[in-house]
Amino acid sequence: MAGSASAVVAQQAAAMTRNFELSDEIEKKDDLDNKPDHSSENLDQMVRQYSDYLEAFFQDISDLQSAGDFDLAYDTFQASVISNFSCPHPNSGLSSSSFRKHKVDQKLEPIIRKASLVTDKFAGLGDCLPHKGPAFSTGRIGYNRVKNSKTQISFDGIEFVNRLSIPMDESIQAGIVFAHLDSAFARFWSKPENTDSRLNETLRENTSLNFLGNQVFIITRLPRAALDELLAKEAK
Repeated sequence: MAGSASAVVAQQAAAMTRNFELSDEIEKKDDLDNKPDHSSENLDQMVRQYSDYLEAFFQDISDLQSAGDFDLAYDTFQASVISNFSCPHPNSGLSSSSFRKHKVDQKLEPIIRKASLVTDKFAGLGDCLPHKGPAFSTGRIGYNRVKNSKTQISFDGIEFVNRLSIPMDESIQAGIVFAHLDSAFARFWSKPENTDSRLNETLRENTSLNFLGNQVFIITRLPRAALDELLAKEAK
């Protein structure tokens, strides 16, 4: 009888050990899912998309201006896009995007909404943080933590500003992401095909990266004169 009991205890211990191992595997899997991709390839692609997004934006603005639907002398705009992706599984397909506008002409709105495309991409660099809105849900599974980023875009008649922010869990992590992005932008600007582009030269001169507290910022500021020159070149 004692031998039989010992066998049962051994089996239970083995099962418990396996359960702990399985739990560890799941937690490690979640950690891998949540870990941002800081590879040079991924960051270089992000920087390229940031440049492509602004190039397309300025081309669209130039087209509107040529058609008489936008005038730097009179028209202003201010809007923001926030992208959220669910945690702990950022690839689960659960996401949301919010668009807020102020003084945005109807013909300009679709152009500004394109900011969500690049905002979505940079959200993947963030940490999983508590979601301030309603929890994401699918079936019986709810998610109340998200990765997110925000783009604020405006023109006040004097200056164009595109400000992209990525919130992190801690300032030290913000510093790490800033360093990776700073290197990626430096690589992008140094490529011969980019140094020959007037657009990229303008962006290089007017784009800055920094981190403050737990947030990383990518900010492009174009004074009215630089924007005038850029739009004139895009119109040719």
